Amino acid sequence: RGAAERVDRFDFEGDAAAAWPNHIVRDAEYLNWRYLDSPRDYAAYRAGGGYAVLGHKRHRGRPIALVADLVGPVRPLLRACVGGVKPGTRALIALPGPGEPAVYLSSGFAPTPMTLHFMGKPLAGELDTDPGAWRFTLGDTDFF
Repeated sequence: RGAAERVDRFDFEGDAAAAWPNHIVRDAEYLNWRYLDSPRDYAAYRAGGGYAVLGHKRHRGRPIALVADLVGPVRPLLRACVGGVKPGTRALIALPGPGEPAVYLSSGFAPTPMTLHFMGKPLAGELDTDPGAWRFTLGDTDFF
């Protein structure tokens, strides 16, 4: 599907993750505010109608990178993120979505025994507690 290119601003129409089940709406205005206008160190890439966001930070005293958000063709976007990792980074962390673990494995990622536990409250009505009804990225969290 072609190589990913780095972008300075998101400029697409609508919700990039509209096909996902319950999720935070990922429109250009939100993504620019959340990542590119942030004082944190993020880089954004696009390919095949999708995008990825790569972040750098210190975690437990070590420089790490993380795939903060990825919507779209996984392989070219992961390649862009891997290529964007700064020298000296100790680890690149990512959270594959449903059906994506094999692509991550073939791109050099290894599974970990670490488990993430999420908690949330409904803004209105009932919260769907079925794990299959949710899709998260590391950019949706406060600890990465």
